Amino acid sequence: MTQVMWAAAGGAIPALPPDTALVWHGRLDAASPLVARAALTTDDLADLAHRPHAEWGAARRRISRALLAAVAEVHPDGIILSRSCFGALGIISPAGWYISMAGQHGWCAIALARVPVGVDIEPLDQCAPPADLFSARELREGGDRLARWTLKEAHAKRFGRADIAEPQAIETDLSGEPPIATSAGGASHCFLHRAGGAIVAVALPA
Repeated sequence: MTQVMWAAAGGAIPALPPDTALVWHGRLDAASPLVARAALTTDDLADLAHRPHAEWGAARRRISRALLAAVAEVHPDGIILSRSCFGALGIISPAGWYISMAGQHGWCAIALARVPVGVDIEPLDQCAPPADLFSARELREGGDRLARWTLKEAHAKRFGRADIAEPQAIETDLSGEPPIATSAGGASHCFLHRAGGAIVAVALPA
């Protein structure tokens, strides 16, 4: 099973052992040294031009390039990214890497792995997600709704979806370690991390 290494904004980028996913997380305003390590390409600028919160998107893209350059040992300018028809970011070069990105109100989480990966980040001070986002079983079991929602988002992104069309169709199970999210597409081993006022979830193939 792929392991997870967490890296907080403002800290050093750790060396990444084999069969390990890197999940960088934190506030964008704490990431200025990392932002400065990679420039935006003309393709980045074109992709971000019509997206909301372009300034945050630009910072996330530069951080992504800096992180990937460090763990894959390539120059940031040699990285080629793409975007799927569903809006998910992908890596063309260097080959064999997968990326997932999440951002909310200045928070950011970026996951890099050698297997399909999904990530989500949610501030802890928000209201609990509404009940209609969960299945009847999830509601009976109770538990932390925000954690379940973060797992659902990460699971959907592992399958290349930047949004969730039917949240109730993704079932989360918090009873074991690691938690599991399942849908018609398959199952994910999920890992949760709380730090600095946010909760981060990463989904990896089960």
